[in-house]
Amino acid sequence: MNATAALKSYSNNKWTSEVQGERPEKLIYLLLQKGCELLLRAEHCLKQDDLNDFHNSTTHCMQILVALRGLLDFENGGEVATQLAETYDAINSALFRAKREKSTGDIRKLYEALSELREGWASIS
Repeated sequence: MNATAALKSYSNNKWTSEVQGERPEKLIYLLLQKGCELLLRAEHCLKQDDLNDFHNSTTHCMQILVALRGLLDFENGGEVATQLAETYDAINSALFRAKREKSTGDIRKLYEALSELREGWASIS
């Protein structure tokens, strides 16, 4: 799966025009941005006791993390690709637990972790 296809799979029409002709680094940044938005939404939904939207937002974010991992080039990416895979896996596992436990505190921590990744990609995109 390429970055454009991944972003189109996990975004809405607002983003479609932004992805055309963009560099892969920018597309990864946009996926991370969407993931951050979904975590903020999940946190808000949990506080509002909107469990259906909480479930949808966290599931969508988990799908983005899986897609990001699938984009990694282990052959050419070396140790960086391995570290990113481990990071994406750890965030996804923690999100699964936070989702099961309905923990706003854990969702907030995951948002902060994903935000750090997003800012890293922003600096190179």
